[in-house]
Amino acid sequence: MINYYTRVNVNDSFNKDVLLTMFFEWLNNTKRNKMKGLHYQNESSFIYQVGRKKLKIEDFKKHNILGIQFITSENNRNAQFTTEIMYDYVNQTLDLGFYKGMMADSKYFPSLSLPKIFIELLNSDYVLLDNDLRIQEEIIKMSAKEFDALLQQEHQLPIVVLTKNKVCIARPYVVAQRLFGLAHVICVPTNQNPTMKLYYPNKDVVTFTEYADSQIINVCYDYCLEYSIQEYTQNYTFDELFKVNMQEECASVEEMDNLYLTEQKSIENDIKELMDMLKPLEEEYESLSKENERLRNRVNGLKKETLLFTKDRYEEKKEIVLKIMKWAKDTHDPDFINERDIYRRTDVLESILEEM
Repeated sequence: MINYYTRVNVNDSFNKDVLLTMFFEWLNNTKRNKMKGLHYQNESSFIYQVGRKKLKIEDFKKHNILGIQFITSENNRNAQFTTEIMYDYVNQTLDLGFYKGMMADSKYFPSLSLPKIFIELLNSDYVLLDNDLRIQEEIIKMSAKEFDALLQQEHQLPIVVLTKNKVCIARPYVVAQRLFGLAHVICVPTNQNPTMKLYYPNKDVVTFTEYADSQIINVCYDYCLEYSIQEYTQNYTFDELFKVNMQEECASVEEMDNLYLTEQKSIENDIKELMDMLKPLEEEYESLSKENERLRNRVNGLKKETLLFTKDRYEEKKEIVLKIMKWAKDTHDPDFINERDIYRRTDVLESILEEM
């Protein structure tokens, strides 16, 4: 059950380190909440539990939110208390939520006791003004004329006004403390019967007249809390955002797996195409290798052949020899005439040619 929920804007001096420092100062300096053996070292995801106390800190980076959740349980009362702080470090907003869970057979109905960390945060100079109104747990006094001018302005929080004719319809100080962070509480003097009205930011008005002092405060509180819940809890609570984050991570892993499988399939197809291209090349290479071997054998065979001047094709062979000798005579090709023969006289070739 949501017992308290509000959102405030903070200035640029406020950041994650400031929030964590304030939170741990509250946690460690509160005897009831202190957790033995707690060591936090700025982890982006942190869970620690001791006894009936559990602390979760998560930086939901995809959503630009630092979430803090602190849970305490009281077995003797069958009750669980959850304190949540959700800090949007891009939009500079701070959501404060307090939840109480009761077992069905519990006979304990606790009254609201706002966590001190909420009070410290709301009272800090980090919280921006709501137009020209400071968020405070004290009554704001002003004249009827000043109040009329105030209603012409835009405000984030509702405004509760108590008119006073010697006394108010409810105790202003108690109303201001109870609605701290949920609404601005203003006291305006009047000559009429005292009234209590709730002005929503959209200018709708609710008038409270038929309740006793304590009851009217509770009813007004419920109206303000309901407005805050409707306005701000469309965003995720810590557990909801944690679940969404896990689903996104699982989806991301699945997406990576699919991408890997797709890439693997693509590589396999490329390999198959290359193998198909390689097969004819291998066949061609084998064919050329065989042809090369055949030609090599033929060349080696020709080197071993002896040119004989037999009657068979004598004139043809003679003509070939004459051409070679004439070419050798004219060119002195060192590949044909080796080094030891280079000095032989060319007239020897001439005489041979003349005889033939």
